[in-house]
Amino acid sequence: PPPPSSSSSSKGALTSRVGGVALGHPSAITLMSLHVPRNYLLLTISQHLPFCGLYLVALYLRLRKDVPHFVPLVAMFLSVTMHVLLQLLQQWFMDFKCTVRYNAASKVALGVVVHARPRKNAGKPELCPLQADDEDDVAEDGDGLY
Repeated sequence: PPPPSSSSSSKGALTSRVGGVALGHPSAITLMSLHVPRNYLLLTISQHLPFCGLYLVALYLRLRKDVPHFVPLVAMFLSVTMHVLLQLLQQWFMDFKCTVRYNAASKVALGVVVHARPRKNAGKPELCPLQADDEDDVAEDGDGLY
């Protein structure tokens, strides 16, 4: 999908166009984008399976007698460090979290989250789930969501 664009309006508010839908937001927020959570099972597998493979390689190197003793230690240290870093980067940086855990959404619907990015020194980025007063009131174009 095309990247969201921002434009200003006469009342000091901005409008982001995402997937043909105009999202109005206060002027303190510079950009808003829509995201859909990835499948939980696939997300878990993709985040942990590569590191399990690295742990097994380090264990295999440890069990071999012809490999110097420090090689498996370095391999395990690098594996654990990269695994911990992946988890911490998701906590520290909202853009990284959106890249790893969410797919870009092309339309407004229930289950979609909005990634709001504020102006510099005006707060921190947030993920806000879209909600509806009543699921029957939600139109196909996203009217009724807030």
